[in-house]
Amino acid sequence: MTCTRSRATRLLAVATIATTLGRVSPSLADSTSDTAAQALFDEAKGLMRSGDYASACPKLEESLRLQASGGTLLFLGLCREGEGKTATAWTRFNEAVSAARRDGRVDREHSAQDHIATLLPKLTKLDVVVPEETRSLPGLELRRDGELLPLALAGTPIPVDPGNHTVRATAPGMKAWESVVATAGEGATATVTVPALERDPTAVVAIAPVPLAPPPVPPPAAPPVADMGASDAGSTQRTIALLVGGAGVVGLGIGTYFGVTALSKKSDATAQCPNGSTGLCNGGAVPLSQDAVNDGNIASVALGVGAAAVIGAGVLWLTAPKARATTTAWRVEPLAGRGTASVAVRGGW
Repeated sequence: MTCTRSRATRLLAVATIATTLGRVSPSLADSTSDTAAQALFDEAKGLMRSGDYASACPKLEESLRLQASGGTLLFLGLCREGEGKTATAWTRFNEAVSAARRDGRVDREHSAQDHIATLLPKLTKLDVVVPEETRSLPGLELRRDGELLPLALAGTPIPVDPGNHTVRATAPGMKAWESVVATAGEGATATVTVPALERDPTAVVAIAPVPLAPPPVPPPAAPPVADMGASDAGSTQRTIALLVGGAGVVGLGIGTYFGVTALSKKSDATAQCPNGSTGLCNGGAVPLSQDAVNDGNIASVALGVGAAAVIGAGVLWLTAPKARATTTAWRVEPLAGRGTASVAVRGGW
């Protein structure tokens, strides 16, 4: 009891000194949050004077949350130290050193460093050891007193407040492991080793869905085939009719030319027939030259082919389809024989 009162008296003296050094408590402000922070700070100081650290410390935490202040951090360290939470007090004093350096408050920095030096040999530590077999488990998670403990800190003694601490290890598909560890005393280190976790047959392990192969990309559609309807087929047939008709007209022209030439040569031969020549000149057969005969034959063939072509063109034109889609194949074949000429038009519907 005497020791407790002595410690309380010492802490209260430190608090009084810190107050006389300058602005330790939050400054008064017009805002509601600043006013509330000041009220909580003042109430916590009164509770600390009476030794009720358990009630004072939460009020200082809330005051610090409402209004960050280096003075509040310093008093919070004093409160946690009086509460016996050495590791928490050590953390707050270190924060107070940083705040004092930022604010240029050498007095607060020295006060906080003095308490850090006093607490350092008294700190109790906890070392959580994780074997490699357990550390390599996928999704392994460590927690100390409900707070996440990074795997990087496993195997490193960390300052903790005196008392009991719960260490818990979990991993997907494995049974959770938990242990309560008690610190040994001032300056001592407690060690706990996480064993190999057992498989949990009742655990439902989430299986990542297997990505499905993307659906096959259909090949590009073939361009539509032109539909040879009645209009296209008819147009083609009429074009053929025009070509055949044109050829027929040319043939008629050639036949006319050679026919006129043959008649002219025959007229010349008649006019030149001598009275004593062989044959009959008056009213009988008149001997003609071979040229006149050849021209006559050519004229006969050309006229026949031309006439047949013109007739065939007319047939093609008139029979060209107009409404029904058909596939028509036409072939025009000129035929010529000795003394005759004709055109054969062949087609299929």
